[in-house]
This record gives sequence, C-alpha cells and structure tokens, in this order.
Amino acid sequence: YTCCPSPPTPPLPPGGSRYPLARGMSDSPQREWMQRVVETSAAAAECCLPTQTQLLQTFATATELRASPWADYFEHVYGIRTMVFPFSLGEIAFFYWDRLPLTAKASLKLREQQPGGERWSYMVIEGPALRFGELYGHGFAWGRVRHSALRPSEWRSHGNVWRCLHPWCSGPGRYVPEVFARLAISEGLPSHTRAEVFHACCDSHDWPQGTAWFFLAPGSGVFLDLRRTVVLRTHADLATRFGFSCWGSVLDETCHSWCERECYVETVEALRTEGYDTIQFTNYDAEHYADYEVWDLRVGSADWQNDGCLPDYPRGTLTRGWAGTGEECRCRRGGDLLR
Repeated sequence: YTCCPSPPTPPLPPGGSRYPLARGMSDSPQREWMQRVVETSAAAAECCLPTQTQLLQTFATATELRASPWADYFEHVYGIRTMVFPFSLGEIAFFYWDRLPLTAKASLKLREQQPGGERWSYMVIEGPALRFGELYGHGFAWGRVRHSALRPSEWRSHGNVWRCLHPWCSGPGRYVPEVFARLAISEGLPSHTRAEVFHACCDSHDWPQGTAWFFLAPGSGVFLDLRRTVVLRTHADLATRFGFSCWGSVLDETCHSWCERECYVETVEALRTEGYDTIQFTNYDAEHYADYEVWDLRVGSADWQNDGCLPDYPRGTLTRGWAGTGEECRCRRGGDLLR
C-alpha cells in the first residue's frame, strides 16, 4: 500500500484497532465474523484510513438507542428489543437512505460517482481509490449521478449507503494476494449460518431461473440461510476450483449470451448435484469495485421477477430480526429492492 508514510505509523496495541467497534460480541456467527472483518481490514489499511470517519456511534444499551435519533431506523430494520448491546454503527456496512435520521443525512459525505461499466452501467467512484471505512452510494444507474442532488425516492434505483469493508474497494489495491489472505473477509461465513444480504431486481431475466444473486449487506435486516456453502474469491475460481472451463469465455466476454447462459446452467446443475446451496464470492471484482457476492443456487421461482421480491422462494430461506432469528420475511411488493 503505497500511501503508507515513512516511517510507518506505530503498531496497533495487542488486540486493538483505531477503528471504533463494540468488541467481544458473539451472539451470532455473522456478528463475530464481522468484527474480525472490520479489525483485520482496518489494520491492513491503518496508515491509509480516511481522516474523517462517519456513522460510528456506539450505543451501550437499548435505552440509549431509543433516546437517540436512530431509534425509528433500527426499530424498522431489526426491532430494538431483539438487539444485543453494546452495538456500534461501525458494525453496519449497509444503510437504507430513505430511513436514515435527518441529522445523519445532513452530515453525510459520500463519494461522488459517474458511469464506468460498459456492460452493466456500474457507477464508479471518482478521484482517489475507495478505502476501508469510506461511505459510498452503490447501485445500477444510467447517466451521471451526484447523490447529494437526488430526491429520496430516486435512491431506490440509484443505490443506498454502503461502507467499504476491504482495505481498498477500488483502484489497483483492491486485490493484493498476500494481504487478502490474512483478512477475515477472505474466510467467508461458514455453512449453516445466516448472512445479511441485499438483492435488487431482476435476476431471472438473465441467469438460470431458480437462482438469485445477493450482495453481502450487514445492516439490511434481511438474512439469507446459507445452508451448505462454498467460499471462493471471484468468479474465475469456478474454473480453477471446479473445472468449469466455460467461465474463461464468460469472463473475457468472448462468449455470446446463449453460451453464457449455458455455462451458468451447467455450473448450477453440477454444484446442486454436489450438494451446494450457495456460493460466496468474497472479492468479486464487479468491474470497478471489490464486491462481496452470494449466489443462491437453490430452486426458487421459475417465473421472471417483476420487482425486488423473489416469488415462491423456499420457505424459511429469508428471515428478519436481529441475527435473522425472527420470523420469515414478507417482501414489500413494488420497487427494485428486496425490502
């Protein structure tokens, strides 16, 4: 990481980090893992961390949270009575823009974006590379977007607020093998745990029907049961790990749409036969970002999606409440996002 000064900053205290966090909480596998993700990514990028960090307040008790401007937000997302304290906003990597407290919205400084993906029209961060802890709006959109000028309703299609969880989420440093191997994010979540996810319409138009794509989104309040999962770094590992040679043509875009779909179908059928339910891509390079994707291979709906909901999805797969231990999700119809 070339931004490190010379001499480097002093080492961290044993077991410590300069990034605020409510430590020692192990009420769910995801929360315990996320604390290690934050600590290892922050340590790897310590000398490169932004000078100003946002949305890091810690709440010691439910009473303290209820007395804060964040009460309505977390009552909506989790239900405060279900939460385990202490709790830090630093554990959250995804925030719903239209639910944020007005005081938080007013003070947010998000990295501006412009279109940069020819194929998917991804929005690309302008200026220096996106670093651990920085906040950005992430989504699919057409045309130049300055998020500060968007009306709240427009954020539904242009993206919500995300926090970078890798040491670098854009630029040439978003994957450095010897560094990435030491990060907790490279381990992924174990089988038979629940992961908080984000989903947007519409997978069924493009991929084999019955599968769904998600982004890891701690803070969404929507939990996906991973069941038996396999952890890969990126889509290319489907070729190196499982021998699906067609992925070479898919990734270098020499494969036409019929060939691409055939490759996806072959992959899904083979991995289902081997007993896998989900795949985690911990460092998928989504053209310009280091994203964390989850591909659910289970048989869901055979119908096209018309909104962010996943019709006829296997019962019990998506749940809500703190750590996903609440009742089954009931998706709000209409709009592009799974809410």
